[in-house]
Amino acid sequence: MKRALFSLSHPEIGRALATQLLSEGWEIVATDETVRDFSSQGMQVKSIYAYLDLAKEYPIPPTLHPKIESALTSDESHDRIDLLFDETYGSDKGIDVGGNTLLALAVKGDRYVLTEEEDAVAFCNESSRNEALKKKLIKKTQDRLHRFYSTWQEMSLPKTLLANGENPYQSPAYLQISD
Repeated sequence: MKRALFSLSHPEIGRALATQLLSEGWEIVATDETVRDFSSQGMQVKSIYAYLDLAKEYPIPPTLHPKIESALTSDESHDRIDLLFDETYGSDKGIDVGGNTLLALAVKGDRYVLTEEEDAVAFCNESSRNEALKKKLIKKTQDRLHRFYSTWQEMSLPKTLLANGENPYQSPAYLQISD
């Protein structure tokens, strides 16, 4: 069975793709906000906590769990994730290190990587999901990661507020950037 992981700030952008993947027999794993949204639309999705077999109390974002890294990078994992749809939050909300780490892991694992609704539409419309499409999506994600890390590196502010993203149990924190 193929499996997709959805981590979306705006879950509505993933509904069409999730619906199509479910009709094709894929399993959908998602973060809490996305699970709530998809479930309200009648979709059968698995919470990332259920996928990881974790209690809700987890000290870091569950998408950064070692099992997720293995599922995104190892071809031998029986828990393999074949597609990642990760909509990172903008720099106006902080530095989304976790979301971009997730993207980098999917690139490293040679998975289908989607970062915005446009990618989801392209994936849905592609009749043959082949290596060319995967490579195109990976290249787009690599370019995005390059921009993210370049922007982060060029920040001249002594302190930058880190937003909590989809992790309401985390308090915002300050990161001291020094030379």
